[in-house]
Amino acid sequence: MSRSVFHFVSLMTLYFGGKKKLLHRIRDDKIILRAPPCCCCCCCLPMIPATQQSFTVLKILVLQAAIVLPVLNMASVVLWLDGKYHSGSLSVHDAYPYLTAPTVVSTLLSFYAYIILYRLCRRYLASLSISVKFLSLQLAISLTKVQTLIMSILAANGIPACCGTLSTLVLSQTYRQMVLILEMFLLSLLARRVYRDPHDEVAMVIAIEANADETVEGTRPDVEQTAGQNSNHELKSPVEMQCSLKLDAEDDERFGFYQLKE
Repeated sequence: MSRSVFHFVSLMTLYFGGKKKLLHRIRDDKIILRAPPCCCCCCCLPMIPATQQSFTVLKILVLQAAIVLPVLNMASVVLWLDGKYHSGSLSVHDAYPYLTAPTVVSTLLSFYAYIILYRLCRRYLASLSISVKFLSLQLAISLTKVQTLIMSILAANGIPACCGTLSTLVLSQTYRQMVLILEMFLLSLLARRVYRDPHDEVAMVIAIEANADETVEGTRPDVEQTAGQNSNHELKSPVEMQCSLKLDAEDDERFGFYQLKE
């Protein structure tokens, strides 16, 4: 899940045409630190400018969960095999509370930065159905975490009852997995619908708007200089190539407009 969150942030960056274009687009915006799940009730938090440093810090907070959580999970498996890790045990001699605390902190910080970045970019990416994509990812994460907690509480209270050789814990995990399979199948249909839509034209429009104020009014870019830059700069994706062609067409239109105006 932590990798999915990081890939979602990377996808938003790609929609802008890269990190530099994203920062140029949001340069006049403010980052609202009052966001769930950590600081939704902290009304005294200030708004900070959207700079390269603040964006990098938020992205690192998202990325750290993809590194820290797998390491903690691996450590828990090793300690469980050694008999020093028991899920749900709060004993000071057990490894469970010492591994659970950093897991919770890492997860909360990752989701906090992820929601801040989404709120910062969503109004620019509304045409790309970014809210629906965000919703599909949030539902997948919420259903996985919440149902695990609910089933663990029910199993601790003897629900469902034992059936033959199957214990309460085994039955609760079985039912949880069956429900998750059905839910993830339905969410996969939603995700397939919103993620596989062709967004090339919309991405072009976003790139054009982000570069509009960089174009000097009344002048046409030097063709040879532009060609030299394009030859030295390797386009990374078909979307960026199409955006470049679209920008060249826009420059031609602006040049013709100013010729008629003169």
